[in-house]
Amino acid sequence: MLDDGLEELAIASGFVAENVKKTIRDDGGFVCVKKKRNIRRGLGRIINILIFFCGRYETTLEACAELNIAKLKSRKDRNVLKGDGDNR
Repeated sequence: MLDDGLEELAIASGFVAENVKKTIRDDGGFVCVKKKRNIRRGLGRIINILIFFCGRYETTLEACAELNIAKLKSRKDRNVLKGDGDNR
């Protein structure tokens, strides 16, 4: 079941990225009604998948966000928050 959730997360993320990319590339950043609907639908799906994972790991979205913010702050404080992650 977790593998299915990861696959769904990848699909939903790709769906959002595709619509955002096309908005930037084809429409000069103007978000038409159809793309706005698609992006909202994709983001809603992502949130639902994240809620599913939080339930599996007995945590909340809020707790995950707080941990991630603390992790990023620590990296910033240690001056190791740089680059795009491709050259590790």
